[in-house]
Amino acid sequence: MVSANAIVAVLFIIGLSIFLYRERKKIEFQRMLFPILYFVLLRTKLGLKFFDWCAERCRRPLIWAGYAGIVVGFLGMAAIAFELVYNSYRILTEPAALSGVGLVLPFEAQGVFYVPFIYWIVCIFIIAVIHEASHGILARAHKIPVKSSGFAFLGVIVPVIPAAFVEPDEKKMKKRPDKQQLSVFAAGPFSNIITGILFLLVFVYLFLPAVPSVYESTGIEITQVVEDGPVAIAGIEPGTVITSINDKMVLDSESFFEAVGDEPLDEIMVGTDKGEFMVRPEQRDNRSYFGIFIAEKLNVRDGFWGGQWGAMTFSWLMGLFQWLALLSLGIGLFNLVPLGPVDGGRMFKIATNKLFKEKGDKIWASVSWLFLALILFNVIAGFL
Repeated sequence: MVSANAIVAVLFIIGLSIFLYRERKKIEFQRMLFPILYFVLLRTKLGLKFFDWCAERCRRPLIWAGYAGIVVGFLGMAAIAFELVYNSYRILTEPAALSGVGLVLPFEAQGVFYVPFIYWIVCIFIIAVIHEASHGILARAHKIPVKSSGFAFLGVIVPVIPAAFVEPDEKKMKKRPDKQQLSVFAAGPFSNIITGILFLLVFVYLFLPAVPSVYESTGIEITQVVEDGPVAIAGIEPGTVITSINDKMVLDSESFFEAVGDEPLDEIMVGTDKGEFMVRPEQRDNRSYFGIFIAEKLNVRDGFWGGQWGAMTFSWLMGLFQWLALLSLGIGLFNLVPLGPVDGGRMFKIATNKLFKEKGDKIWASVSWLFLALILFNVIAGFL
């Protein structure tokens, strides 16, 4: 059966292709390996009046927020740079170490950070708009002209990954003081980090406390079974719901771990919705290893005022805020990597030129190449 995510993905690609064909006289191609890999740019004036409106009414608070963004930006740059170097070292010295960087895509594959398509497209759009609007608003707060805004799409044969952009007047911006330029470049990542924290707070303090009012746990669902693990050998398949262990009722995570206990077990009887199975756990680090991934099996509570549709809406919104928090923080920090054209790279270039004068460009280029190599190393390591 075809999933809803697959249907929406196909409809999105078809609809986007038709739209870009109709607007073909207005779009600009940046050919990299055309037609395999390319960028499509659609310049507009969307949001420019809004940028002016924000800048005129909140100029002083925006300027101070921009300066705070510089501090957060360089701290974030140091953090993400350290993480990339340290994780690369771990990959080389620890075979089991996980890659620190991965492609965020709406399909499952080794080395890919999977996000369901509907969440992926909504989150990428929201995050990109917040990011680019922040650049535009800060530019106007410093009275730097913004020539255009628009949408961009990365094409891999067909246009797939959406993005957004604003286009400040680069010639005029380069004539501004360093702190003004830095605040404009830092605005995008800073806004993603701030909104990521806000999304996380909504998820933790609004949605999570409401879960028991909407759902009740009726067991532990096995979401994934490790090949040749104890549970796989016993014949238990993904989707099976564990309801008891050694005749002890299991309704939620707490009762599951209580039934399993901390001591290693030789053999247990696992009761499920598909019958009973004898499982012989492996002993690892003086604990029982089952070779499964689990999640609580949740059913809508009887009498919940929203019924099934209300519960589905609640779950979808809860997932949306979870993904928004995770992706906003991740994308915000990644944009602070001291790498060539990204915001962190442009901030780093200003800093090196200020500190090292004539040698600044060489240092910036060397560091950019280093971090490009580290990113590619981490991405490739994820596929191996």
